[in-house]
Parts: sequence; structure tokens; C-alpha cells
Amino acid sequence: FPVTIGFVRGVSAQLVVIGHLIAIYELDKDVLDNWKLQNFGVMVFFILSGFLIFYTAASKGVKYGIIKFLIDRAARIFTPLLPSLVLILLVDCLVLKSQSGLVHKWSYSGLDFLLSISLLQNHPVFLSLFDSTSLGSGRPLWTVSVGWVFYVCFAFIFYWNQITSKKIAFLIGIFFMLTPLYYIAGRGDGLTLYWLLGAMLGFLFIKNIRVSNSKFGAMLI
Repeated sequence: FPVTIGFVRGVSAQLVVIGHLIAIYELDKDVLDNWKLQNFGVMVFFILSGFLIFYTAASKGVKYGIIKFLIDRAARIFTPLLPSLVLILLVDCLVLKSQSGLVHKWSYSGLDFLLSISLLQNHPVFLSLFDSTSLGSGRPLWTVSVGWVFYVCFAFIFYWNQITSKKIAFLIGIFFMLTPLYYIAGRGDGLTLYWLLGAMLGFLFIKNIRVSNSKFGAMLI
């Protein structure tokens, strides 16, 4: 199971890298422009994300708690995020800015940095007000931003009964829920629906395991 998930992740990551290289340098544009390899890779990532998040939360149970859940998710995402942003700036300064023919014009504003480091650059409010984007050439980080917001929304829903300050939680939840609503269709090709599909598969997988275990236990009795 872990090996299979890791293999699928690895293949998807390579598709994202190859697809973005094609888009940036316009390699064989007439032939490959409609393949959208990076889009397919991102779709697989979001299905896996929904599956694994539901599987992890359901396996550990509600006693795991919203605080531990969010701390674990934040540690996995934010720990490599800051070094990645620093590396992006270094690479951009040394390489990308000196090359010609790039499709994108990178943005290095202070606002883009703050929103990127908080993973809120793709929140609909900031998109509409500031036309925010990920820092520099780190445009693919927009999917990480969306994924993080999905984790927060899932935590509020899954652990709702454990939350004491429900009024405050409701307002915070509404703020974050704008992102999944924004990505139901249109930009991102329905990433919310892909993530929910993965979560549904996780639910069915957990249910199947429990049914199988109960049948096995009955046979032993």
C-alpha cells in the first residue's frame, strides 16, 4: 500500500515537472500543447490527497483531534515551504531572470511573498483584491496552497463536535470554505471535486477494511 502510493506520487510529480517545462519553454508546442501533462499529474495528486487525508483521520479516530491533525499537516507542508521559497528566489536570480523566451513574467512583491509563505495566495478574496500569485517561478505552489486550505476545511468538518468555540470556528470555516467553492469548477479544472472523490474512495476503503475485519472476527468466534 505505501509503496504503491509512493510510486503513483513519483510518476505524478514527474508529469507535473515535464508539463511545466513544456509550458515554460514552449517545447514542441503544436504537438504537446493539448496534452496538459501537469494538469493530469495535479489531478492525481488531489485524488490521492483526499484519499489519504480521510484514511489517516478515520484510521486514527476522532480522539486524534483537530489540533494534532492540523499540527501534523502543517509540519509536513510548512517545514519545507520556507526553504523552497528561498531556493526559488536564488534560482530565479541566478538563472531564470537571465534567460529569454520564458512564457511567464514572475512576480516578486512583498505581498506575494507573505501570501505564499502563509499559503493563502489562492484564496478568492486575495485573488480578487490583489490578483495574488505564488512567488517568482514557484507558480506550481498554488496547488499546495489549495491543498492546505482543503485540509483545514476537512478538519473543521470532521472534528466539528470537538470544537468548543463554534461561533468563531464557523466564521473561520466560512473564510476557508470560499477556496473549495472557488475550485469546484473553472480554474483548476474542478480540484475540489477531485479531492472529494479521493475522500469518498478513502471512506469506502476504510469501510471495506472494517467489514472484512468484522467478518474475519466472526469466523474466529
